[in-house]
Amino acid sequence: MMVAAASLRAAKMRSFLTLLGIILATTTLIAVMSVIEGMNQYIAKEVSDMGAEGFRIRRIVMLGEFDAKKYLEMDKKHPQMNRDEYDFIREKATLVKEIGMEAFRGVKADLGGVTLEQVQMSGVTSNMGVISSTKTASGRFIMESDEARRRIRLGRRGTWTGGRLR
Repeated sequence: MMVAAASLRAAKMRSFLTLLGIILATTTLIAVMSVIEGMNQYIAKEVSDMGAEGFRIRRIVMLGEFDAKKYLEMDKKHPQMNRDEYDFIREKATLVKEIGMEAFRGVKADLGGVTLEQVQMSGVTSNMGVISSTKTASGRFIMESDEARRRIRLGRRGTWTGGRLR
């Protein structure tokens, strides 16, 4: 013990640099582990609502800056999935707990004399309430009986207050 203390006193700069290296390495390790744990929690909560038994197929026509010519070219290469293809996948994918379909479109919304252009509307299958973490502010998700009868039920994700959708 005395030899170790004497060695530390004799080489103060080397001892300081060693201690500084240990502190920086420990701090870096803790920071990296915290970021990884935060990303894991974010993915578990926000991105992967389906758990290990589900997966998502999403059509993305293009990424990056919009180019009309490239958009039309990619739109032809990556056609939209239709209801028959969805039914085929739903029938054949036996190891997946739930399979749903969702479509988005920009529409014009009118309510109480107030008009909003390009409101995002989504159409879903009845099980999307189970698959996704989307919650409605009022109303409810559609049910299997609605889907079977092709009746439409709407749920609002936002509410109208003072002429504004919130």
